[in-house]
Amino acid sequence: MQKLESVQYLRAVAVLMVVAFHVHFRFPDAIPREAMPLLSVGEAGVDIFFVISGFIMWVVAERRPVAPAEFIMHRIIRIVPAYWIFTGLWVLLAVTGVFWWSVMTPAHILQSLLFIPHVNPTTQTFFPVLFVGWTLNYEMFFYLVFALCLMLRAEQRLAALCAILGALVIAGGFLAEKGPLVATYTDPLLLEFAMGVAAGYLWCRGRLPIGVPAAACLVLGVALMIVATLTLDDPMLMRLPAWGVPGLLVLIGMLGLPAAEAHHPWLRRIGDASYAIYLVHLFPQVLLELLFKHRLGLEASVPGAVVYMVLAFAASILLGILAYSWIEQPLQRAGCRLLLRHGKAAPAAPTAVPPPRLR
Repeated sequence: MQKLESVQYLRAVAVLMVVAFHVHFRFPDAIPREAMPLLSVGEAGVDIFFVISGFIMWVVAERRPVAPAEFIMHRIIRIVPAYWIFTGLWVLLAVTGVFWWSVMTPAHILQSLLFIPHVNPTTQTFFPVLFVGWTLNYEMFFYLVFALCLMLRAEQRLAALCAILGALVIAGGFLAEKGPLVATYTDPLLLEFAMGVAAGYLWCRGRLPIGVPAAACLVLGVALMIVATLTLDDPMLMRLPAWGVPGLLVLIGMLGLPAAEAHHPWLRRIGDASYAIYLVHLFPQVLLELLFKHRLGLEASVPGAVVYMVLAFAASILLGILAYSWIEQPLQRAGCRLLLRHGKAAPAAPTAVPPPRLR
């Protein structure tokens, strides 16, 4: 099985973007106003992740056919244990007064653990206890839809999945009032998964561009992402065209560039640990923010902001890599052993895929 290094490198870039985005806005008074829009492009890392997720799910399922129930079990083992652990840590820090602003209720905690979109009592937004978990609410819903479509042949599966997600988004456009469930399950962001799935379908058949056309897709995707961030008043209101479509172009470009398969061990390591980094990175950022603002009084200091951003960024990556090695990987191995004990095959590595068939 050939390991698709370029996808892991893109995962690394995406998580570094998200970490940088969350670092930069914690000291807004100390950062030049002109630099803020460009720094905000890091939030597009989430959209890249959604496109990658659709791509990987399609490729793995096509190369190693799997029953819907087994697919869901693999996804649960991959996503749930680490998420529950770090959600529990956030709850612990909240109830002990470290994160004193976080309001915890039994319903809020339970719905967060079960990936049920709901109103956060602290922020009055649709964030779970661990704020970054909002993306996992979308991921888990996509996995359920994808699992249902696994009962169909490849072409039918692609059409059915795109039709279901498209119909949900269209239906959402006609609804004036949306609660957390409806707002999440009719969000145009769901189409980013569909775009990734379509890219996976084409890649498996050798129909994506390679060489110079792929490089052009990569450059165009990065340019569109930056331009949208700099020119739109609020890119988050138009995430699909502003960041989702460019994210698809970036993925296509990375897949078609032989140079993207060059060996970069540290980038690969960050890509492998991207999920753990994503789950963990708010902890060092918030704790350092409390230290810098409430203990050292450096909230409006430019040197203080620079030192904070460097330390918070480095701590987020390092802690995430340690969490990957000490928590996520052992949990994955334990989950695989559990599946084997019950007669199920061990889940395929999410980026271990054979090369596409070329035309």
